Amino acid sequence: MPKEYLVAGAVTGDDVVRMLVLPPAGVGAAFARPLAQHCPPGWLVMGARLPGRESRHKDVFTSMNDLIDELTRTCMKLPGSGPLLIVGVCSGGFISVELARALSAIPEFELAGLCLVAPSRPDLDTRSLADPGAVQQLIHELIANGSIPPAVARSEEAMTVLLPALLQDIEMFSAYVPPRASPLSAPVLVLEELVDEGSDDSGGGSWGDVARVVVRHSIRDASSVLMRDFARLPLALERYLPLFGFRQ
Repeated sequence: MPKEYLVAGAVTGDDVVRMLVLPPAGVGAAFARPLAQHCPPGWLVMGARLPGRESRHKDVFTSMNDLIDELTRTCMKLPGSGPLLIVGVCSGGFISVELARALSAIPEFELAGLCLVAPSRPDLDTRSLADPGAVQQLIHELIANGSIPPAVARSEEAMTVLLPALLQDIEMFSAYVPPRASPLSAPVLVLEELVDEGSDDSGGGSWGDVARVVVRHSIRDASSVLMRDFARLPLALERYLPLFGFRQ
């Protein structure tokens, strides 16, 4: 069994949608399992297992460049056929943008596009990592916005496992400065919380410089869509399958 990813559904060889999920900070690949249970037949859902999580709890990284190099190699050996849709949740959205840039430089790789779900990055500078109060405040914020599921937050054992990976991610983000890059040719769908649920904005907003085609779609409680109501992301994605070149 590969350690870098988890296959949450059957590999049929005739995949309608082939999808890799990059979970929020500190969260493991098992995050993709309940999502896959709500996806239509023919959707191949895989979860990226980043260093510091699950069976990789002893693996350490603090460099975004090293992480992207590893994820690029992982994407090249994922099972299934056809273009790959990358779904980045919360801080996973920022990682997925950098991953998409790396994959776009590989001529033979077929990238369907990106779906960014409530994209945000841990806002804590490196010096604050030594301040227990600042770390605790960040954890409270992540629990409040749904990035840490309530069931995990209530479990001392679960938080003991989550916290080292979470702090590792924060250190990586605080040290990373995104390079200047040309807009992606692959389309980007941003699922975010806006005033009117379901409204579209093809202007891209603050994401307009990430890709040539950016569509924003509002969804209530976007930050917790994969933590409490796993059926809502597939429903939102189904509407936009043609954007990524998939059949409905």
